[in-house]
Amino acid sequence: MKKKRVLMTNLYLQKYTGSELHTIEIARQFKKKGYEVTIVVYSKTYPLLEECEDFDVLECQNDKLTVFDYDIVYIQHFPVFDYLCCHYDIQYKYLIISKLSSFNDIEALPACYDKADLISVVSLECAKTVKPFSNRIFLFNNSVESTYFECFKENKERKLKRIAIISNHIPNELYKLRSVMNDIDFDLIGSGNSVKLVNLSLLQSYDLIITIGRTVQQCFASGVPVFVYDYFGGPGYINKENIVKAREYNFSGRGFLKMDCLCIKKSIMSGYDDNLNNLKYLHDYAKEHFSLDDTFNLMLTQVLSKKNDWKQLSDYTELEKIRNSVYTNVFNNSKYLDSSFCQESQLYFDDGSGFSENKSFKWNICAGYPIHKSFEFKSSVAIRFDPSHQPCKCRILSFLVDGIDHKQDVQPKNSVICENDKELFLNYDPQYNLRIKVMQTLAITYIYEPLDQKDYENIERILKENKSRRFLNRFKKNC
Repeated sequence: MKKKRVLMTNLYLQKYTGSELHTIEIARQFKKKGYEVTIVVYSKTYPLLEECEDFDVLECQNDKLTVFDYDIVYIQHFPVFDYLCCHYDIQYKYLIISKLSSFNDIEALPACYDKADLISVVSLECAKTVKPFSNRIFLFNNSVESTYFECFKENKERKLKRIAIISNHIPNELYKLRSVMNDIDFDLIGSGNSVKLVNLSLLQSYDLIITIGRTVQQCFASGVPVFVYDYFGGPGYINKENIVKAREYNFSGRGFLKMDCLCIKKSIMSGYDDNLNNLKYLHDYAKEHFSLDDTFNLMLTQVLSKKNDWKQLSDYTELEKIRNSVYTNVFNNSKYLDSSFCQESQLYFDDGSGFSENKSFKWNICAGYPIHKSFEFKSSVAIRFDPSHQPCKCRILSFLVDGIDHKQDVQPKNSVICENDKELFLNYDPQYNLRIKVMQTLAITYIYEPLDQKDYENIERILKENKSRRFLNRFKKNC
């Protein structure tokens, strides 16, 4: 029996952003339906690759597509579609286009939009941008996996002690909120703060989540109080009166006013008990409208309801293919794939004959995110770990050898200074060394970041201080 295949695209699979997590959720749904899943991107890195063990993930400029016929092609982010069309002759039966934003340029419809069996949109706001071009629109709101609904607990006696602000773009008024609510424990989660994968256990460890987007529906489903506010503003607590409008804008905060930190505090404190009484209503609403299983099944049934023949993915002319091929080949110089943000880590193991390239592992990484990487090998006498191939700062969180943490034994070889538990490296060959025998497994957890201007200023200051100290010591010795 011929295997069912689906080809998916996204600009990248690197970090914990909406389009990337949505891609993985849809890929899991296809997998549950018996499809082999291939995801093509411009850049793939850890930490998100850790969530992709069940799929083939290819970087279009570095990896080769070896299969050219797919039952379903699922396009998200048109630049990857353009690359595929201009480098491969791909055949398909059904075409789904996914559009997750009404304003982001990379979310523009691809050239094949009129061939799509269905265009999936994340909100009614987004649907309005598609209506001038197609009426084959399917509303696929940010949806929630079944485990969130199964773990719902209604707790009307909950006390407001711990708040998490979850955002990759926290506005100033939310930063200031901590100073006017200093009796509350605050955690800031997202780019520029503590970067974590938002999941069920994390959400349930807080008494209130301040956020927008897909995390809102996850809170509804699991019974976690949520206050909808971010850099667009927001409605605050969701209730029967504002849920329709908030949903139309994908719980993004758009369509509502901005507030200062004192207004936000007052709204949080005065409305908390009412929100606890609304948790069951919000859970039931989410179950009806935001079930990932139900929404995906409905979309797939609608797509497969007609019998299609095999078709060519692109009808570009040869001249258009040549132009697009040039564009896509230089795309890796764009701001989306900045080389300081995406780097390569490498681990060498010495089995007694020294370090060499053929006794090493390489993997792509994303800056600022905890990276978890595991290995299985035997008979090493030493380990060398290079967090990147450029000047950087690195924090080792754990270094497990056969289940025992040797973090304290790992020695930076050529770092300049250590600040806030991070080693700062000025050269293009940063490395750590550990002399130890690995019997079975090695697992590393670390955070890589490029050096910024403040780091260079701190390094210069400390080096000057050390130079002055050495001079004084020599002077005292001579005296």
